[in-house]
Amino acid sequence: MTLARLPISVFSITMGVGGLALVWRDAGHLLNAPAMIGESLIGLTIGLFLMLLALTLVRFAQAPKRFLRDAKAPDSMNFITTPTITLLLISAGLAPRSAELGEAVWLAAAIGNLGLSVFVLMFCWLPQRLDIAQITPAWYVPLVANAVIPITGAQYGYDLFNWMVLGASGFFFLALTPPILLRLFAHEALPETLKPTIFIFLAPPSLCFSAYVALNSGYVDETARLIFGVAAFMGAMVAVRAGHILVHRFSMYCWAMTFPVAAFAGAFMHLHWFEGVLATQIAAIAALGLVTAIVSLVFFQSIRAALRGALY
Repeated sequence: MTLARLPISVFSITMGVGGLALVWRDAGHLLNAPAMIGESLIGLTIGLFLMLLALTLVRFAQAPKRFLRDAKAPDSMNFITTPTITLLLISAGLAPRSAELGEAVWLAAAIGNLGLSVFVLMFCWLPQRLDIAQITPAWYVPLVANAVIPITGAQYGYDLFNWMVLGASGFFFLALTPPILLRLFAHEALPETLKPTIFIFLAPPSLCFSAYVALNSGYVDETARLIFGVAAFMGAMVAVRAGHILVHRFSMYCWAMTFPVAAFAGAFMHLHWFEGVLATQIAAIAALGLVTAIVSLVFFQSIRAALRGALY
């Protein structure tokens, strides 16, 4: 484990912890959960992000050509947007304390994330003529995860911009799902290290649901319920394989499970905020417990791996 091998996907750690932090903050408002947990996790996310950003900048300064070559490799390029997605989550964490700072961070992260999305599409995917065996659910990350922009930014206005971003995210969710499913159904199984990326199926419909509800002033209408139905089906599909994947030997790709489950739990929080019935409350509590358990498990596995020098 050396700095020269530090992968860009290491920011999936801060995505997972940041997603958990915002879910706990929502739980504080909706379920009377201790507010200190969410605030502490937001602080942890910021600390981890600053540390990983510093290490990444040092690595880039030492060998910029190698860094860019590694970032464009098939197993890394889909995680290029993870730093800016983390910044979007951090902006939501900062907003209650300083709306001006939160908005500034959100604007910078939103522009950066969209720019990196275009970079992945035009300079990583298209020129390389990728083989279908290289397609994984991680393909959703650089384009569909743009839905985090309206989720975290609806509070600042920018309605036209946020709706356009959600539309683009929904388009790429629909466009990428057929090749990803074809790769999983009709070709060889995913390598063992990539099997945790199956959890990423939870993220696109969950994020699109939460973004739509946020832009719809919190109202869960028929369209929102349709999107949530897709998220629920994806949840059932992932649950079938969850037991096998959760006992999988640790790798950095295990962090790919965390943010999608947090997005799924966040969608349940939004649903419960509108419906406010016992069934949605129970589901929200269960989702909160699930994401907390998964992030905690992967976090402690990461510490053990780091102590062995085998984090990445």
